[in-house]
Amino acid sequence: ADHPDAPAVKRALVEIRGAISSMNEAKALADNLKAMRDIAARLELPTGSSLFAPSRRFLKEGTLVKHSAEGTRERVFLLFSDILVYARKLRATWGGEPRLKALAIVPLTSTSVRLIRPDERDTVTGKRLPPNSLALERSDKRKVYLLEAPSAYEAAEWHKAFRVAIIRATVFTPDDLADSPNASDSDRVPGTSDRSGGGGSVASRPSEADSSARSSDMRTSRVAAVPAGAPRRAIIRIWCDDHVSAFVVTAEQLVQQ
Repeated sequence: ADHPDAPAVKRALVEIRGAISSMNEAKALADNLKAMRDIAARLELPTGSSLFAPSRRFLKEGTLVKHSAEGTRERVFLLFSDILVYARKLRATWGGEPRLKALAIVPLTSTSVRLIRPDERDTVTGKRLPPNSLALERSDKRKVYLLEAPSAYEAAEWHKAFRVAIIRATVFTPDDLADSPNASDSDRVPGTSDRSGGGGSVASRPSEADSSARSSDMRTSRVAAVPAGAPRRAIIRIWCDDHVSAFVVTAEQLVQQ
């Protein structure tokens, strides 16, 4: 038989676990806020743009070589939970860290990413594409970014980070996503066209099947929030290995579970 104090001990353990979870969450939020402030202090954004938004989290920063019709340039990429910012380095002040100037702010909800195959060639020129590269496509502007990492490992790490962020951003995105400011830096990959219907040398326009395939190796689920006055129902989408399942449930069913 259980010890007479067992129920009280179990309740105490539950409360302790809850307190630890709350402390860990608070620390994660504080760490993210510090990282965001550090980036904001050295990142020059277009007038009217802000790096801070509800639920936005900083995920990854690094330098990649961006290939375009005008040549190759090293750019600093800042990946957040709902946007990607790429920037160029400005001349550093004496003894200070180089500042950054944002060249584009890309909403992740309109992007897809894939690794370039080792033997892949430009469909227009026939030239072999650079190794350790990723193709990041913007469906909203019909542009493809060809990004070269320093190594195969770095390319794989960026690819994984992009995929996870894109999937999560597609499920839930803050209301005030930043728009892309555009700049003198060319976004067009050699052999591609920005015109609607234009072909691309790196990646073709994604179909619905391609879009759903972006989340083929992920598992996540979200419950859509129900506004005040709306029907008391919610849609739950579950990403499985090779498909997406959607269920409509009532608020009462959610409470019961």
